[in-house]
Amino acid sequence: CEKDLEPTTALLMPKTSGLVNLIDKACEKLLETGGLAFDYEKGCWVLNKELALTTNINFNNPASYYEVLIARLTNEELILLTYAAAFGNTFWFEVVKTAIKNERLAINLLDQLLHKGILMPAGKHGFYAFSEMELASFLLRNSPDASLQEIYLSIIAAYASIPETPEMEEEFFVLLDKLLNVPAKYCKPFEQMLWKGIERAQKI
Repeated sequence: CEKDLEPTTALLMPKTSGLVNLIDKACEKLLETGGLAFDYEKGCWVLNKELALTTNINFNNPASYYEVLIARLTNEELILLTYAAAFGNTFWFEVVKTAIKNERLAINLLDQLLHKGILMPAGKHGFYAFSEMELASFLLRNSPDASLQEIYLSIIAAYASIPETPEMEEEFFVLLDKLLNVPAKYCKPFEQMLWKGIERAQKI
């Protein structure tokens, strides 16, 4: 690790939008050109500003990056990710698995996406997160309204079908907060189902 990270951070952040995979690519490029090298005498990484500034590491195009990333996914992987994205950057897999109505497929897809580095464990058992923080919002922005409506309503129905336990209290309120911020046009046809969820929350 560099003793002073500020010069490298100042160089990388504007050119990568802070995206982990893009930072990795930029660092690989800097290593190739000698812009970043390990100083064995000092025992740390050293930035060669002159070489670094002449190295093309301008990867600051998140939309293009995400489009390429998504193009490498199977349709089934993309569907699971879009369901997960409805929760934001972090999601509870139990609900996503129930919503897509195919437990074995959901588990296999989760394993694939973890292996590809698209998803990662979120610390709490059963919770996962997108490795790139903006990917969830990118997926939602680029999904048709009809698909989003089906996803949101499937999530509401999935949660209503999960047995009540004391352990799920916190997860319920996290989900409820997400659902109450869902655009009204997606939930209006199923207002009764959503209110049922709210009544259930009040009983917990």
